[in-house]
Parts: sequence; C-alpha cells; structure tokens
Amino acid sequence: MNPIERSSQADFVGDLLKKCRSGHGGAVLVTGAEGQGKTEFLNHVAAFGEEYGALTLAASCSRLERGIPLGALGQLLSWTRLPADLRDDATALIRAGRDAAQCPPVGSLEPVDVPPELLEGFQRILARLTEHTPVIVKVDDVHDIDRVSLQFLVYAMRRLHSVPLLMLLAERENAPPAPSIWSAEPLRQGHLHRLRLTPLSRAGVEQLLLRADPRLDPGLSADIHRVSGGNPLLVHALIADQHAAPGRVDGAVTVGPHYQEAVTTLLHRVEPALTRTVQGLALLPSLASATLLDRLLEVPAGTSAQALTTLHEVGLVHAGEFRHPQIRAALLADLAGQGFPPKTRTAHPGWDGAEAGLGSAPYDGGPGQDGSPGRAGAVDTACGVGALSDAERRVAELAARGHTNREISRKLFITVSTVEQHLTRAYRKLGVTDRRGLPDDLEGDELMAL
Repeated sequence: MNPIERSSQADFVGDLLKKCRSGHGGAVLVTGAEGQGKTEFLNHVAAFGEEYGALTLAASCSRLERGIPLGALGQLLSWTRLPADLRDDATALIRAGRDAAQCPPVGSLEPVDVPPELLEGFQRILARLTEHTPVIVKVDDVHDIDRVSLQFLVYAMRRLHSVPLLMLLAERENAPPAPSIWSAEPLRQGHLHRLRLTPLSRAGVEQLLLRADPRLDPGLSADIHRVSGGNPLLVHALIADQHAAPGRVDGAVTVGPHYQEAVTTLLHRVEPALTRTVQGLALLPSLASATLLDRLLEVPAGTSAQALTTLHEVGLVHAGEFRHPQIRAALLADLAGQGFPPKTRTAHPGWDGAEAGLGSAPYDGGPGQDGSPGRAGAVDTACGVGALSDAERRVAELAARGHTNREISRKLFITVSTVEQHLTRAYRKLGVTDRRGLPDDLEGDELMAL
C-alpha cells in the first residue's frame, strides 16, 4: 500500500526498479520539508524492490557526523550479508579512505581529493554485488552526508548506465549547504531524478485518519489539517492524541503531548544557524513584526524572515500566525533557562508562564487554509475595548490587575496557552505591546467576584 498522496512518485520509482532489473541503473533524489515522510517513502520503495529480489545497502546521515570521513560509506558497506571476500575489501577500502582523505570544515564546499584507486575499489564492490541481482543504495538525510562519502556516491552515479543499481537519496529541502553536485553532471546526464514530497491535502488527511483508525470521526480531518498544515508527522501525532484523550468532546480535536513532541522534533531539526531566531519568534506578540527580531538578536537582516519561511514549510506557521498556541508554548519552553538576552524576553508579554502551557486542550479553530480567520479568528481588524471578545476582556482585565498567565488560567479554568492566545489578540486590538499598557476600564461585573 503506497503512502497517501505519494502514489505517482512511488509508481515512478517502481518503473526505475523495473529498468534496474534489466540492467539500467538510476538515481532518485527525494526532497521536501521536515516531516513530509521522506524516510517512510524511501523505506516503502526499498521494501518494494526487496520483494523482487533486490539487495539494499542503507545509510542514515546525521548533522553530528558531517565531519567524519566515510561515515556514510561505512554504513553502506557494513551490510552483514556481504560475501566474506567483499567484506574484507570493504573494510580495507574504508580504512584506506579515512587515512587518505580528510573532510573539509562543516559547511565548506571545497572539493575533496579522493585517490582514484579507492573510487574504483568502491565501484568494483558494487559491480560484484550486482552480478546476480539489482542493488538499492538508500541514503537518508543526504544533506548531512560527509563530503568524502559524497564523492564516492557521485562517482558511482556517473556509471549507473552500465550497472543494475538504483540510488535512493532523501534530502531536506533548502538545507544549507546544499550539495551543488546534485544539480551538475548526474542531473544533466539524466541519471538523477528529483521527486518532491508536499504536504497532504485535506482529503489526504481524511484518508490517513481513516487508514489509521476507521473509528475516528472523519469530520476531524478539517481541523487536523488546519493545525498540522498537512505535515504527515504532525497529522500522525494528532491522530495519536485523539486516541489518548478519553472523554474528549465529539467533533473537537485534542491537541496534546504527541503533537507537542512532534513540534519539538521539528524545531530541533532546524539548522543551527536559524534555531535561535526561530525560538526568538515566540517572544514577539505578532509574527508580522519579525523584522524587529533581527535587531533584538543582532542577526543579519532577513534571518527572521528565513526562520518564518522554515516554520511555514513544516506546517507550524500560516498567514503570519502560529497554527496553534502550543507551538509558541513549545518554543518558550525551549527558551527557558537558555540565557536569552533580557531585552528579548520583554518583547513577549506572556513570557511569565507561557512555557507552562503544554497541556492538552480541544482545538477551537485557527487560520484557514485560504488565509481567512478560523473559528477562533486568526486576524483581528477591529480595534479598541469594544472589539474585545468576552473571553479576551476577562483575560486582559486580570492581566491588567497584575495576575500572571498561570494565575489567570486557574481563575478562569483554561490552559495557560489559551490565556496567551487571548492576550495576544487583546494587545493587538488595544494597540499595546504588553500588560503594562492595558487600560484600567476593562472591569466587568462578573470579574469583580474573582
């Protein structure tokens, strides 16, 4: 069974596998933002190939191992079913390669010199393996590959026309530094094919929902799509939250710990150069003012815009808003205790407790896919005290009295993240940046008793 809304891509790779069995090799570079299911896709098509007798050599690259020469190649050649003589050849090749070649500094695009006899040695191993059956070389997160292993892969890729071998590579979209070699010779020769995985549509989310558990209400798919942006990782997490939420209200999507864990996973996969800026976005009352963060954090102009683009690609931001308050809360939780400059902490009015808002809560709407407000109203155009909703007015009045977000949540029996969401909208409508600017004339009769 193909991954949902990936059938055309899987069929394309299937055709390449058939050609591979006829002696014609090829290579596929699968791209997409984090969480789009690249690893699942590679595993799916590799399993399909193995059903037809193909052998799979696999490697998974890591940011932490970019500087280890032949780290990826060592994984590929550690296959336990290698014939004994090839296993000895592979061990000798890795040892000689590490002695002869050094990885350039991480992030450098300087060429790497690898002795030709070592490249030929790798090619001979592949040729031996493909004498009786096709071979799949599967490399996940190839954007993190060490530069020495990269040279071996490119060398083999140039010779695919005569070898029944299929390379399956997965790369995070726009990952710096992008290996420029992918757009060079292998692509021009027609050996390398690019496949891009995109977010699931609402129909795709509903299909995934029913495949995961036919007992779940298909009506949940609309809100799950809004909260996740169609990111399969977030969709799976939200489905798990529905299973883990006994007593949830029918028709309401529960956003709980599985979603929070998935958000944290996505945030931790952001390139280190952007991590601090992405976290800092949570300190701003409005993402529309992200350019302010460039000055607050003293980062190059445009860095915050790049961070916003990254968050949009992974399904955490839409139409200038976080898709769910838990995203901001997760960012703030990551920031707690990290020594952010004090001037940045004051930029966000909900700092004093928003990181505690990591609880489960039914989803009450969010930005629509067309950029229009969801049920909770993603964009506030009205201004002044009269524009506040009852919930916003109650929260704002308690904040004006000096109550912390946590105290407000206890008094009103709502989560801290919901308090933060109401305050953010109230600040926008009242034209203030923090609780110190809240007017004193918000008090209502029902608040006097609190």
